[in-house]
Amino acid sequence: MALACALVLTLARVSAAEPGEGELRIVAKVDKTTVELGGPVTLTITLEGDVTNVNLQPFEFPKAMQVVAKSRASNLSLGLDAAKRSVSLTYLLVPQEAGTFRLGPFQVIHRGKPILTDPLDIVVKKPLVPHGLEERQRYTL
Repeated sequence: MALACALVLTLARVSAAEPGEGELRIVAKVDKTTVELGGPVTLTITLEGDVTNVNLQPFEFPKAMQVVAKSRASNLSLGLDAAKRSVSLTYLLVPQEAGTFRLGPFQVIHRGKPILTDPLDIVVKKPLVPHGLEERQRYTL
């Protein structure tokens, strides 16, 4: 009986002291790192963990990347030992010129401390066929 009580107390301490409790993690990812000029790139910035008291300032993007749409989604998942919360910010970007562009690092302020993502590089290539040509005018390679 004493062993069972000690085991229960040990498990309770482990779950209460899980890493990440009260902390925030921010991750940025894109659906592709190489795109043709005018092709869309989807950027998703996800905040996981303690999403309370987060100061979200508008993110800055390179002038060559036009934001054509944005959305925000919240998720709450309940597990046996804890609830997990996350917020995802999704941006649809359309490059306006060819080149290599850096997205981020993106920053949020959580409990007075800045938390940053890693930067992401996007390569924008000129299309092989100009966008102005109609489908019947394109050449088959």
